[in-house]
Amino acid sequence: MITDYFLDTKEKIFVGIAPGVTASGFAVWNKSKQSLKLYTLPLWELSDCLRELHKTNDLTVIIESSRLNKKNNFHGAENKNIDSKIRNHQRCIDILEFTEYHGIKHEVKPIKRKVNHETFKQKTGYTKSTNSETRDAGMLVYCS
Repeated sequence: MITDYFLDTKEKIFVGIAPGVTASGFAVWNKSKQSLKLYTLPLWELSDCLRELHKTNDLTVIIESSRLNKKNNFHGAENKNIDSKIRNHQRCIDILEFTEYHGIKHEVKPIKRKVNHETFKQKTGYTKSTNSETRDAGMLVYCS
């Protein structure tokens, strides 16, 4: 399981989640070890990982909500991806409710600006492949 690397560390762990309809970006950041791991997970696996990490670590989850960005217009007729944005927002709510139900510390933040792979690599030192969702999740936690 992906959480094995972080289990029983009893350290401060940050998890960043960029909610997606079919899968979400999931970043795990251990600041004291300077360790960043990125994954793309479906909701059921994401919830299992959060539960396991919460059992053995000082965990804070940071959930991305693009609705907090004022520039987004979720009600405009010109928006071709309105259904996808609404479904992503619902996934954010699902994850938020999950963390609240399980007593997991959490925050909700917007992504201020997207970064490409090269910029992400320069800021974090992360050299493996990334996608937009994992970079968003990573940026949520890397600065925490």
